Amino acid sequence: MTHNKYKNTYLHTIIDVDKKYGGQCVDVARHYMSVIHNVNDVEGVNGAVDFFTKYDSMPKLKSAYHRINYQPGMICPQGALVIWGTTKNNSYGHIAICDEATQSTLTILEQDGFDNPARDVSIGDTDGLEVRTTSYTNVLGWLVIKEKTAEIKVIGAVPPAGAKIATSDRTAQNGDYWLNISLAVPKWMLLVNGKWNYI
Repeated sequence: MTHNKYKNTYLHTIIDVDKKYGGQCVDVARHYMSVIHNVNDVEGVNGAVDFFTKYDSMPKLKSAYHRINYQPGMICPQGALVIWGTTKNNSYGHIAICDEATQSTLTILEQDGFDNPARDVSIGDTDGLEVRTTSYTNVLGWLVIKEKTAEIKVIGAVPPAGAKIATSDRTAQNGDYWLNISLAVPKWMLLVNGKWNYI
């Protein structure tokens, strides 16, 4: 199933994968993982934010997805699982599917969104899957399915032969290269004095 087919099929449908607490944001993430990515067995979480903050301790999730740390100027790719951090009124964070994006806006497929800070997000809403346009405020980053990486066409310079390629931007050391696949046109970056530079 394609992303657009998924959206057209499930829009306004309550998705309750675990049959607990009603339709929540994590239900949508797990459903999309299964239907679109054929990933069905990632670890459980206490809240959506755990998909990002506990990524390194979730081997099944880590084997299936790249974790991309958001930095201003990035454009989230369609189909990425976008993760927001916690807030004063929401200790669970949030997760949604990127539908479209620019450098300043995200159009997402979500359920149990947190637009209303007074609503108890531990209890799923009854609106089902919805489309919403928002900003990158409080976005920690996103998950991109690993099998898609091989299909990416990279334009521009490539690392020299024998260069050290970091497994993630967080574990990189000065002199390491890393492919930023969150851009509209993925580009290689080189870490110099703690700062990423496009090559």
